[in-house]
Amino acid sequence: MWCVHDFTGDAALSGNPLKKQQGKGRNLPPRGGPGWNAKATALIFSALLEVATVVIYAQVAGYGFITMDDGLYVSQNGHVLAGLTAEGIRWAFSATSTGNWHPLTWISLMADSQIYGPGPTGYHVTNLMLHVANALLVFFLFQYLTVSAGRSALVAALFALHPLHVESVAWISERKDVLRAAATLTDLSNSESDHYEIL
Repeated sequence: MWCVHDFTGDAALSGNPLKKQQGKGRNLPPRGGPGWNAKATALIFSALLEVATVVIYAQVAGYGFITMDDGLYVSQNGHVLAGLTAEGIRWAFSATSTGNWHPLTWISLMADSQIYGPGPTGYHVTNLMLHVANALLVFFLFQYLTVSAGRSALVAALFALHPLHVESVAWISERKDVLRAAATLTDLSNSESDHYEIL
């Protein structure tokens, strides 16, 4: 994606490769010029990143529950297995049985139970989808900050495919980690949106 500086001062625009649009106080890439190539490049990199992440982690869909915490979080938790209920949501905001207060984690697990049923596959697929979304958020955030699709794709690929993230994707109980990453990256992207916007 191509970022557009939303500053109006010429000092902020100096050294910017974008062509200034007269009277708007914004920079836009010229039509058919390098800006449009950059947009296509960013879309290609993001698609490749998504495919690579899914290919590497797709095997998690076949994994089951593990004895470490998955019983507390899902397979033996009646509130979660009941799906999205008013009582379950009230419980999610008061529960600290796992040593954590994380109602969004509980609610997302309840939503999985509501959608996929009690088996482990849906929970793993949701963790994978959240991780793919996080990798794309990393790519677009760095693209906004650096205006370099190649470097941004490299950073996002390192984030997406690094072995340290296997636990967060493959372990259902680590839903809190992929959700926390999504919230943090979304917040960072929103704070940057005060200065950048996507064409």
